[in-house]
Amino acid sequence: LTMADLIFDSRFSSSYLKQSLENIAHALFSSFYVKAGLPPNLTYLDNCYFGRLRRRVERSLELIHTDFQGWTRLKAALTQGVFINKAYYPPIMDYLDYLLGDNQLQRQIMIHNCYNAHHDLIPENIMVDVEENFSAIRGFRLIDPRGDAETGVANRHPMYDMGKMLFGLDCYGLFRRAVQKQ
Repeated sequence: LTMADLIFDSRFSSSYLKQSLENIAHALFSSFYVKAGLPPNLTYLDNCYFGRLRRRVERSLELIHTDFQGWTRLKAALTQGVFINKAYYPPIMDYLDYLLGDNQLQRQIMIHNCYNAHHDLIPENIMVDVEENFSAIRGFRLIDPRGDAETGVANRHPMYDMGKMLFGLDCYGLFRRAVQKQ
């Protein structure tokens, strides 16, 4: 089973999932996330965040040619912004341009050391060993890490992993609630 399977399985309570995630995080931070001793790549923020986001948005806009399943609305949100609960949110690139123009903020979020990291720590990539009484997971294994050739050894940090995990958990929570309502 993967952590994603547990999230979708109604036999596992939210307290079980919380305890399991805490156990995983504790194990990762106490033994896996060890300083690699390398300084970060000077283009770390661009490689892992800003440039990557810009490339993905630009590529998405290139691919949106029709109104297949609401793609026109996505294109409008990406280029013109969006209203949510009567509040206007500018296009994502406006936020990115703001971040790129703030050197002090970039210095504050820049990592100072590289670490061992998985770099694709999503619930599907955590295999778990479940106890029969569903009290806690017995252990876990990480699968499908991004290799050094893809990310570079000077572009690894545990906070990237935690961001991937939180994003995955947030999305699964939405889907799980939607499935339970059916």
